[in-house]
Amino acid sequence: MSEPTVQHAQQGQPQQAQPQRSQAQAAFAVLEAELELALQQDAHRALQLAREAQALVGVLADPLSAARAGSLLGAALYTRAEYTEAEVVLGQALTMSEQLADATAQRRCLAYLGYLTHACGRHAESITYFLRLIALVHSPGAPLGAEDARLHQAEAHNGLSMVYSHLGDVASSLEHQLEALAAQRQLSYPGRLSMNLANISVDYRELGQLSESERYCQEALSLARSVGDIRSETVALYNLGLTYLAQGRPGEAGPLFERLLELARRAGLTRRVMWGLHGLAELHLVGGQPERAQPYLQEALSLSQASALRSEEVDTWLLLGRTQQGAAAVASLERALHLAHEHGNLRAEASARLALADAHEAAGETGPALAQLRAYLSVRDQREGALTEQRAQVLAVRFGAEESRRENERLQAHASQMEETAHRDLLTGLLNRRGLEPQLEAALAQAQAMNTSLGKPLCLAVLDLDNFKQVNDRYSHQVGDEVLRAAAHLLLAGCRSSDVVSRYGGEEFVILLPGTSLDAAAPRLEELRCRVQQYPWAQLQPGLTVTVSIGVTQLQVGAHPSASALIAAADACMYAAKREGRNRVVAG
Repeated sequence: MSEPTVQHAQQGQPQQAQPQRSQAQAAFAVLEAELELALQQDAHRALQLAREAQALVGVLADPLSAARAGSLLGAALYTRAEYTEAEVVLGQALTMSEQLADATAQRRCLAYLGYLTHACGRHAESITYFLRLIALVHSPGAPLGAEDARLHQAEAHNGLSMVYSHLGDVASSLEHQLEALAAQRQLSYPGRLSMNLANISVDYRELGQLSESERYCQEALSLARSVGDIRSETVALYNLGLTYLAQGRPGEAGPLFERLLELARRAGLTRRVMWGLHGLAELHLVGGQPERAQPYLQEALSLSQASALRSEEVDTWLLLGRTQQGAAAVASLERALHLAHEHGNLRAEASARLALADAHEAAGETGPALAQLRAYLSVRDQREGALTEQRAQVLAVRFGAEESRRENERLQAHASQMEETAHRDLLTGLLNRRGLEPQLEAALAQAQAMNTSLGKPLCLAVLDLDNFKQVNDRYSHQVGDEVLRAAAHLLLAGCRSSDVVSRYGGEEFVILLPGTSLDAAAPRLEELRCRVQQYPWAQLQPGLTVTVSIGVTQLQVGAHPSASALIAAADACMYAAKREGRNRVVAG
């Protein structure tokens, strides 16, 4: 991961400030790597490291470090379910990272803001953050490498899947999870892949495909344990436990929930603690022992209220309602309904109304039962409408991202074409002087680096059309242009694919002959001279004849001349050919 360069000490700073900043920068790089790991394993440790990173930013006085430190602090706060402070810190870090076009910090901020708003029941905002993450992949302002692009896509699709799963749209959730999986399989992040696999298992469980759910969970659990990723392991444990419950295997589910609770408490993963408590409560409910589920739910209720985990609090009240009867059950379910409605959690509101309908019916209260059932149907319709709107929003952003990608490709192709045009002679299509220079520099470097015993010499020839001014004066510049085009064609046709032919200027051409000695180059250039002389020029204009004078030189063994010096040597040979009567090859 690249880090900002150390700036020079400003005038008036103590001389020891520069080494101090260098040490701080090195320490920050180590902290950032440790923090990424701690976010997966120990929320307490992650927050401690994030505070240390914030302290180092004061020494570095570097905006990029500040943005990254802010994104890591926000992530650590989110992991500890300190959502209010986390949202402020992540929002500030996102603004800074966008100004700096730092894709790493942007990805981290957008992803955790998406997770945070989802955890707070603000699903529309959550989807917006994840869609922005997808759009970032195609943004020309933040160009990404292939690995970073896959990482962004995996993070975004995983987040969108989480939201859709919560809203009850299992098909859309699975679609996004499989897209995330395709990206994750090409990355080297076992913890993220494990999380992805565990989330896919949820969708298969919701679809009733329990064997597929178990298969993905087992792979996720094995992968998480192989790299010691506690956060991913807790997700896999929870989902595998629920799958076992769905399969009627409570004896195997219990130890998984207990292990989940142990790991989550040790690592300070508040939401995972809630999962463990809910899992154990569900285990006792399935076993027909609701009274044994209540202590777990009372602890979960206290924890969710203390940490402002609204979604988890709603789920806790719903589970409490299942452990109770009569007025107590109705009171718990109404509390769940109130919270769900207050926070716009349509999924939980629908579940609460359906449970209330059942509770009233069990109490013989037909009127309230029918009222709740009608309200349930209304909420279900609202949820379907909201899902339709959100699907349209996703499609619109995807369409926009695809259009942006195509526009970027078009601009890149145009830029490449412009670059190619800048290196090509418009009249002949040959390389021009600008295009020849990098080819010549590369050939010189290669020839000078090679062991001369391998027989890899380099020759360069300068060719000049004889009496070309008279062609223009006598026949017109239009005919002169035709002569230049024909001469370029003849030279290309007579050269190898490894040779480099260029129009150096006016009627002068340069040919680079790599891997060719002077003894071999001279007869080949003589053949080119004959091609030019014997071409039926009179077909262009009656009486027209064209010849060429050629000078060629070889890079001397052990010599290190510049490109201009080599051209000058060949040019001198070409003028010698002119002095000796033109239409000849002179080697030197």
